[in-house]
Amino acid sequence: MKVMKFGSGMRKIAIVGSLHGNETIGKRVIEKLAHDPGMGASIKAIVANEDAIRAGTRFVDTDGNRCFPGKRNGNVEERMAFGVLRELGGYDDVIDIHSTYADMDDTVIITRRRSLGLARMAPVGRVVLMSRKIAGGRAINDFPKRCISLEFNRNRSVGHVSEVVRETVDNILCSRRQAARKRYYLVNGLLKGDGRPRNMRNYSLVKKGTAIKLDDGQVMKSGGDFYPIFLGEKGYGGTICMKAVELKMWK
Repeated sequence: MKVMKFGSGMRKIAIVGSLHGNETIGKRVIEKLAHDPGMGASIKAIVANEDAIRAGTRFVDTDGNRCFPGKRNGNVEERMAFGVLRELGGYDDVIDIHSTYADMDDTVIITRRRSLGLARMAPVGRVVLMSRKIAGGRAINDFPKRCISLEFNRNRSVGHVSEVVRETVDNILCSRRQAARKRYYLVNGLLKGDGRPRNMRNYSLVKKGTAIKLDDGQVMKSGGDFYPIFLGEKGYGGTICMKAVELKMWK
């Protein structure tokens, strides 16, 4: 784990990157922002899973975002999670950076409604609340006072991700809600399987009874309406995608 401090100001904001070792965008964005003279907050930035980065893998022993609060004497990721939370002590606002193989729009992930205000400050059009049965209460988002995870497609540039993080920080400093229209979702289930659907896209509604055609020739039938999220992500073995419903009342 590498910890960096930069920027200046009364407001303290933490940025976490690379909880998963194959998501190096967080590390690269932190390194870029560390040289940005315009950061108007006191930033603590954490490049989290250096062991997995060096190994070139998503994780060494266990998923780095499903093992919080971690253990002082646990395995590689448990020790990492324990150390990350120790470093986050005293930081109420946390921005966590991720990347995904899924072909999907930039997305804000939260696991607690208390982080909704922070999510609204990100210049990102989709906000997803993960139910406890999905993240199990063991993601980084469950522990700081307010924490958002920013998810980007792996083809997004360092410049683009840095600008989103920078604008989010600026909005936090000004207590400014991002003006862009947002859509809100609740992930409350998983579509299990190993194939890749040929007739589904992320954030495109799948109606009840729809025949879902997989690339291995299988056909599944949807048991209800849902929005696919993280369709195409390789990090969730045995899961085709997450299933979400849209939350109208948050608009």
